[in-house]
Amino acid sequence: MNNQPKISVVIPIYNVEKYLAECIDSVLAQTLSGIEIILVNDGSTDNGPQIAESYAERHENIRLIHQENAGLSAARNTGLRGASGQYVYFLDSDDYIEPDGLEVIYKEAADQDCDLVLFDGASFYDDGDVRKPNMQYDYQKHYEYPGVYDGEDLFALTLPREDFRTQVCLQLVKRQTLLDLGLTFLEGIIHEDQYYTFALMLQCRRVKIVRKIVYHRRFRDGSIMMQAKTLRNFEGFYRSAKEMFAFYGAHHFRPENDKMIRSHIANVFCLTTVDVYHQLDRAVQKEQKEKIRELIRIARGKAYLGDSRVKSYCWFYRFYPVYKKLKKRCNL
Repeated sequence: MNNQPKISVVIPIYNVEKYLAECIDSVLAQTLSGIEIILVNDGSTDNGPQIAESYAERHENIRLIHQENAGLSAARNTGLRGASGQYVYFLDSDDYIEPDGLEVIYKEAADQDCDLVLFDGASFYDDGDVRKPNMQYDYQKHYEYPGVYDGEDLFALTLPREDFRTQVCLQLVKRQTLLDLGLTFLEGIIHEDQYYTFALMLQCRRVKIVRKIVYHRRFRDGSIMMQAKTLRNFEGFYRSAKEMFAFYGAHHFRPENDKMIRSHIANVFCLTTVDVYHQLDRAVQKEQKEKIRELIRIARGKAYLGDSRVKSYCWFYRFYPVYKKLKKRCNL
């Protein structure tokens, strides 16, 4: 008899005592049997570890791992190393999932022998309001995707339709696939989903999209995504962009998909060098200028990815100091 868990649910924990029980309870309430829950205490300073300990003592399928604070990426990697399930699901500790969610997506994954299953989610604010304007993220696809796709083909199909999502809480992935690829989360940064999902999707051979809302994402004051852009945001996107360039250089893609892949890297490049960088304080911008130069050198070496936005920015950055000197000399 095979006692391997069907799914390992990895839940990193850091100062979320208010929401942790709801998150864990939503996994315990799943209609699917054969789930192991791995709680990773990432150096929490609140009552979260005690709450997690009480759950681990009462439920045989829950394991609690303690580590010094190292960030979300490191906590996910720790959980992944401790996982034994056929599939892995990463869930954030202030969110929750639908009772039948894992059963539905596991059945699709197992029946089709998928490397990766993608599904939908819904956002809500901490006060329970799901209809406030200016929601930052849309977690639902706009199109139907029947059948099983090669990951590279599906990436190129979903990107122009604005259906490509990087959030790992919208993914069920085969653990052996991650082991075979040697893919983990970049540690020490936020926005770690950016590179991870990009590299995962492009290397999976069997990917399916299930149009079901499984995941519920909470927006709350103090969460990473609700804060103004800071140096941490810049560092996260800078590392992601750099790794994407390296990944692109190390792999070959079908001609019909290559343009979309380059376009996505260009999007992250522009987000890093224009949007996020220019929201930093002037003093911080000066400190990070060499990283911008580095990305520009890399982009130039990749023929600007064949993207006019990347080329324009690189040329502007190169000649802007000359323009400033001329402007000052001419008293303009």
